Amino acid sequence: MISAMNEREFLKQYDKSAFEQPMFSVDNVVLTLGKGELEVLLVKRGEHPFKDCWGLPGGFVDLEKDQSIESTALRKIKEKTGVEPDYIEQLETIGNATRDPRDWSITTVFTALIAKQRCTPTDENVVLANWFAVSELSAMTLAFDHTKIIQRALKRLRDRATYSLVPCALLGEKFTLSELQKVHELILGKKLEAKVFRRRVENSGQFEETGEMTSGRGRPAAYYRLRSGTDAFNFEFIRTV
Repeated sequence: MISAMNEREFLKQYDKSAFEQPMFSVDNVVLTLGKGELEVLLVKRGEHPFKDCWGLPGGFVDLEKDQSIESTALRKIKEKTGVEPDYIEQLETIGNATRDPRDWSITTVFTALIAKQRCTPTDENVVLANWFAVSELSAMTLAFDHTKIIQRALKRLRDRATYSLVPCALLGEKFTLSELQKVHELILGKKLEAKVFRRRVENSGQFEETGEMTSGRGRPAAYYRLRSGTDAFNFEFIRTV
């Protein structure tokens, strides 16, 4: 009588190549705030398919280097652009037989936010990396299904801006409440009541004054920063600001 195989024995002889596997990668929608509008980071592809086309920074999972798909996303952002995001979240996973002409493909998409003054894009591993205003994308033909991916990432960001402080990751280490309100208005595409917005931000307990004030024309305004040890990204606004 043949004894039942235990799990250790099963895993030792398991052959994953016995089954067809799709290509698996990550794509990153990296956003920043520049010249009063949202910008997305794109890289110019140096190889086929879609050679010389602009697309999202991303790539395949490295089974030796990456402990998770998030670590793949962070590694690819760093390798291809030199940017280390202040905020990153998983957006969605897409898989089908048509999105990549090479084979059946699955990609997990991440959205990353970073303040523009911290950005140091490099073209070390790609032909070129550059920031493009979101408003320019309608006139561009991007690689793969990256146009649709960016559209979904922007929708998610708009949704997040209605109930969280995620957009503050687009600002620097210090900012005025007016600047924070403006970035919310930019993402939402509508004006917000200043007094209501300020009260809700201050009541959140997530911020503290730096002790510095703006200079130049107009009334000086206080600079704020995130309190040490707090996670403003998880703070929830009332949806009707």
